[in-house]
Amino acid sequence: MVWMSRLPKLHGKCHGNNRFLKEREMPKKQEEIDEADQEDASLYALYASRSDISDAQKRAELAELLTIRVTHTNLERHLDRLHQILRVAAENAGFNGKTKLMTYSALSKAIKADCERRRLENALFLRVTQPKLRLRWAGGRALAPNLGPPGSRDFRLSSDRWAGFTF
Repeated sequence: MVWMSRLPKLHGKCHGNNRFLKEREMPKKQEEIDEADQEDASLYALYASRSDISDAQKRAELAELLTIRVTHTNLERHLDRLHQILRVAAENAGFNGKTKLMTYSALSKAIKADCERRRLENALFLRVTQPKLRLRWAGGRALAPNLGPPGSRDFRLSSDRWAGFTF
């Protein structure tokens, strides 16, 4: 799972085969990780050589430039799918191994330990993710004019033909 945490967020999203190109090869996951790591390493080297800004400023600028990796929530979903595959294999195919690889807390600890190990190797290391922003339904947003009940608002057409007519 730590290996999966190094995947870029957009892994597997590049354009694949279609009716015009049928023989395009999809990159392997390790290749995508290696490419993202190389890009990040060049950025780390560039910012490590700069002495005009502080380490905090370097990290702030790096956070905007580094490759975005898979989020923790997405890793939990991948772990759930692996557990589901192992349970089905145990029920239908006679698999005798463990059906639960690790818990969510063990996953969090493993990722945190990997980040700490990488931070010891590189003082500027950051694991950049981009979780979805979910806005809560605040009072002002819930009372927006287009979100009320359909029969309760006065609706006028903007065209001149129907200028004085109210529905």
